[in-house]
Amino acid sequence: MPTMQRIGSDLMTLVSRDRAPEHARYDFILNGYRKTMPWPRALGSLFKMHNETFNVWTHLIGLVWCVNKLAQTLTTVPCGARATAAIAVFLASACCCFACSATYHLIGTALPPGASAAMLKIDIVGIVTLIAGSWAPGLEFTIGRRAPLNAIAYLTTSAAFMVAALRVRVRDDDRVSMRVVCLVLSVCAGALPLGHWCAVATAAELRAQLPGFIGMFFFYGFGALLFVLQFPERWFPDKFDLWLSSHQLWHVCVLAAVVSWSSFCEGYVLESCA
Repeated sequence: MPTMQRIGSDLMTLVSRDRAPEHARYDFILNGYRKTMPWPRALGSLFKMHNETFNVWTHLIGLVWCVNKLAQTLTTVPCGARATAAIAVFLASACCCFACSATYHLIGTALPPGASAAMLKIDIVGIVTLIAGSWAPGLEFTIGRRAPLNAIAYLTTSAAFMVAALRVRVRDDDRVSMRVVCLVLSVCAGALPLGHWCAVATAAELRAQLPGFIGMFFFYGFGALLFVLQFPERWFPDKFDLWLSSHQLWHVCVLAAVVSWSSFCEGYVLESCA
């Protein structure tokens, strides 16, 4: 009779794509998969190497960074309560995204199909929440002060996309398409207030603030592009199974976007209040 230690060891044996659970497979990632296992065993794989390790740790590090920045923001009020609240909403949305993402990649991908699909939906909601939350400082520092009703309308639109993401059925083969749809809808919602602001902003305001928006858009967009193209693993199968696949690079880009946008917002507020 196999012992519990032997069973646990067998569960942590990595397998190839053709032996991995179908719902946990990535296109062009050929090795490094975990078998289906109970959630405590999946949690125990945090410090083991597999093809989700990089995904988990990039967003765990991001979560720690955002929690620290959120605590700093709430204990210092550089330019009034509204500015503090706007930045705090953004950082809280980033905490939500990173927590959902790290949990899904650590535990969700190793669970049976039904439980994994439920956690995938939570991961998707976290992504959309971050994109919507990213606009809270931008709305406050731009049209939020000129046209508060318009700002509320734009935020409501983003919230509608989050509700839609919850309502859409997630299937095993929707790993890419579901996320792309949620991202596109959320970015479109964010483009509305940006276009509005560009139309009414002065040249000085554009010079001061537009670089921050461009930096955020660049990292979000570049990461999403790598994810959709599945670069580099599509062109180099078996070379990026554990490190630097498109999904992992997307995680790095999301983290870079959060750090870049947070730093810009903090610097802009401090400069405005000087």
